[in-house]
Amino acid sequence: MKHCILIALLLFASTQAAANQQSWIPVGNSDMRWAFFKLYNVTLLTDDGAYQAEEYPQALEIRYYRDIDKEDLVKATAVQWQKLGIPGERSRDWLISLGQLWPDIRQHDTLRIEVDANGANRFLHNGKAIGHIDDPEFSLSFLSIWLSPDTSRPDIRKKLVGAQAGNV
Repeated sequence: MKHCILIALLLFASTQAAANQQSWIPVGNSDMRWAFFKLYNVTLLTDDGAYQAEEYPQALEIRYYRDIDKEDLVKATAVQWQKLGIPGERSRDWLISLGQLWPDIRQHDTLRIEVDANGANRFLHNGKAIGHIDDPEFSLSFLSIWLSPDTSRPDIRKKLVGAQAGNV
């Protein structure tokens, strides 16, 4: 009898895990270059393979071509938010949290942000969950680095959103 209960509990748990698993379809991707060096490849994913601004779920996955210290990632994020006009007082706590969440990146590592239908986020490093930022505005602000019409890299944005009519 104990075995039957244990098997039933395991089946229930695996069914629940599968129900909570989001399926992702790529929308577009692009390489980020600095001078002649490839830094990373970024891919935008959604549940249906189409991009609509501020419509979730969305995920952004970055596969790195080189080692990057987490301090450099946090600084680059701060610079991009400043260019987008996101207030420093708003982003300061986010940057501190990112410095605590993110690891140093090694060549071929992936860093992914997943944003669910309610706008809640979570970060994954090489497929393992590493944490989240508990602020509804954070998800939009982070994705804006690549997806905002005001991004500093409009060529990358165009490739990410698939340059579909109505999406650019």
